Amino acid sequence: MMKNQNGGWVNMARINEECFVYAMTCLLGEDVTVALDDGSSLKGVFQGFDPTTKGNGRIADIALSNSKVATENDEDNKSNGRPMIVLGSQYSYIRGRVTSKYQNHFLGASRPSRKFKTDDEIVASKPRQTHEKLVEWRSDTQLDKDAEVGTKWNQFEVNSKQFGVTSTYDENQYTTPLDLSTIPAHVQDRAQEIEKEITASEDAIAFEKFDNMMEEREEDGTVNQESVQLVQKTISKYNRDNKRKERMNMQNKRQGTTEENATQNRDTATKQQHQIVSCFACTCNLECQRAQFGTRFKQARE
Repeated sequence: MMKNQNGGWVNMARINEECFVYAMTCLLGEDVTVALDDGSSLKGVFQGFDPTTKGNGRIADIALSNSKVATENDEDNKSNGRPMIVLGSQYSYIRGRVTSKYQNHFLGASRPSRKFKTDDEIVASKPRQTHEKLVEWRSDTQLDKDAEVGTKWNQFEVNSKQFGVTSTYDENQYTTPLDLSTIPAHVQDRAQEIEKEITASEDAIAFEKFDNMMEEREEDGTVNQESVQLVQKTISKYNRDNKRKERMNMQNKRQGTTEENATQNRDTATKQQHQIVSCFACTCNLECQRAQFGTRFKQARE
């Protein structure tokens, strides 16, 4: 322990330990030469060390890869080395050289600027990339659109034919099967009428026209003004319907609240009337009892 300039105590042993760990860490991945106690030397790539083994005059154990015995003519020694662990009691020092990745940090080399850059500056600092010319894709096979009209696409059948994938999908697990023989005829007729009303409604026809016009637009690339007006008209109609529904809901809520208040008022008035009648009945009974008691008392005296 020693004092610093501010009068505080400094643990020099801890500082020395941190410096040792930092120096050993800087050697990771570098070519080093390890001087052994028997006078020979090893060369290899420094892979790691164990600081917990350091102490009692012993240096930390180290690990080398591609290690081999150093000779006078290292160029002639082209044999591949092997991984090795050198105990701290077997060597006296390690000699190595830190490469640029740490050298720049030690020498305080200039770092890339972190100031704000515009998009043009960022693009200018990067190498230009040549983009290939985009070519329109055209299918080799000709599609027969007329043959597909009115047919239903079965994805499970397509997967089975083209890819050999058999699906285990069971529709009965997700839907409720209906036995039409148990459903009355008038119910089925009513269901068909509802279906016709839905499919024949103005909205359904408008959407169908819109889809057809959008398909025509995709084919020739032009904007159909009739389709635009149709969409605007349909959206306006939906907005009006929604506002009408909101007003009806508000009116229903208000009417329900008014009726509920009226019912509560009637119940309260009825209860008050019952209380008045009960009180009046009790008063009459009390007067009758008093009159009967007075008559009996008078008869007893006579």
